[in-house]
Amino acid sequence: MDYILKPTKTERLAKTIEKIRSEIQQERATAAVSEGRLSPDKRIFLKDGEKCYFVRLSEVFMIESVGNYCRFHFGSNRPMIHRSLNKIQERLDPTIFFRANRQQIINTEYIHDIDSYYKGGMKVVLINGIELEISTRNSVAFKEMMGI
Repeated sequence: MDYILKPTKTERLAKTIEKIRSEIQQERATAAVSEGRLSPDKRIFLKDGEKCYFVRLSEVFMIESVGNYCRFHFGSNRPMIHRSLNKIQERLDPTIFFRANRQQIINTEYIHDIDSYYKGGMKVVLINGIELEISTRNSVAFKEMMGI
């Protein structure tokens, strides 16, 4: 991908690291598209009643199940669409979106803090202050995904 010569210069090292990050993101996006998944940079259309939204998936910090509907959380907006959480999860990139429990999928880029919780579960605080629980069953998968 690249090479660095001694003596190492900080600017050159930073450029190489950025190049590698870019290549990794490109590979993830390509793999996700080939599996029928939406890339985080993809803009999605959400219609909630008379109001329409066109938002990047990377801006969605949480998706929660409300009966037969799903509520998307981004910015200060909370539109609902008629679709199951399982169907939505199938289309999301599993390296970024994580099924925290039966009702919620979170964008791991928005995690601010993680704490141990009741009976082996975990409590996650998002950047915007929302707290939610990762079930005991899913906390093992979360630790593996996040490299804890």
